[in-house]
Amino acid sequence: MLRIRRRLAVAVFVIAPVLAHAADDLPNPLSTVRAGQWLQYRNNTVFGPAAQKQRVVSVEGEGEEMIITTETVMVMDDEVVDERTESLTYGAALRQQRDSLADAADLVVTPARIKVKGRMVDGFKVAFTQEDGKFSLYLAAIVPITGVVRMEMEGAEEPILELVDFGEGE
Repeated sequence: MLRIRRRLAVAVFVIAPVLAHAADDLPNPLSTVRAGQWLQYRNNTVFGPAAQKQRVVSVEGEGEEMIITTETVMVMDDEVVDERTESLTYGAALRQQRDSLADAADLVVTPARIKVKGRMVDGFKVAFTQEDGKFSLYLAAIVPITGVVRMEMEGAEEPILELVDFGEGE
């Protein structure tokens, strides 16, 4: 479960630092995050399928000092297996993710057309290698909070993480 959480943690806040390395003018959903935004993902874990919902509880401050509080709930077989509320400082999150991706080999960012909620949108494919294997992360600016649409691991039949829905409000 720790490896799964680590991969999901990378996926959750990976867009900003990865894209910052690729080009300064690419979108960063964390920079415009608002309270009430939410995401729902389907996860394929070693323990079976899981549903994960992340919601922004509050956003305080601005710039590098902005504090984002999120609530995350993961459900497997109709049972809550992980429920947490976390706060992070925007600038610190960016630095942490840059550091965590520093050991990723072969980091390649390419433009891509990605299906999001039944329509094709412009986005990016981020391919990289870590100690656990080769991964592809699909990102789109239309997706709030993380920008993450899908995460795949080479050799896996199903995506590790796949966006089901997103929105604002309850």
